[in-house]
Amino acid sequence: MFPLAKQVQQACDKARNAAARLADIAPTDAANAERTVDELQALIGQTIRYIEAIPASAYEGAESRISELPLPGRRMLTVNGLQLARDWMVPNFYFHVVIAYGILRHNGVDLGKRDFLAHAVAYIRQLD
Repeated sequence: MFPLAKQVQQACDKARNAAARLADIAPTDAANAERTVDELQALIGQTIRYIEAIPASAYEGAESRISELPLPGRRMLTVNGLQLARDWMVPNFYFHVVIAYGILRHNGVDLGKRDFLAHAVAYIRQLD
């Protein structure tokens, strides 16, 4: 298993590369030299800014645009944009996020489900 820093780097790489491929721009390579929590937090911020900087218009037609990703062992993943996002990039992103989350919890960081699902709080409403 990769250590925490590599898990965060991989999650950021997957998010950045998914956005780039879906927007039909060249994916960027990151140095992945971050080691400290501050450096990893900065990487997450840079990744968010990178994705937010891609104009929505760049994603037009992405669902049917064909992407090819070389894989180890002389293999190639060939998918349309919908398949790329749904079946490859999102699962890969969350795999690394979940592993990073597990490493943090294992090492005593006070994290719970509420932290993992914090983004969903906006959808919760009080019933009468």
